[in-house]
Amino acid sequence: SGSVYSYVVNRFLPQGFAKEMALVLGEMDDGSRYWAPTSGIDTAGLAIGAPVALRLRRFTGHGGAPAYAMKFVSREALR
Repeated sequence: SGSVYSYVVNRFLPQGFAKEMALVLGEMDDGSRYWAPTSGIDTAGLAIGAPVALRLRRFTGHGGAPAYAMKFVSREALR
């Protein structure tokens, strides 16, 4: 777990994606930083310092084979 160190909201995504996607640079509790997209976090409420957790999430199922990636989720959503 950690907190949002910086973020950017991408509003120019290819067809088939959501209208926007936030990418977060998270500062983890051990001091390391990790860059990943978000999952289930409302971009309107995203702020520097917000608590997040890094989780493995399904990214796509293209071609019948699932692909997984690390994504940031809200720590409140884990409760």
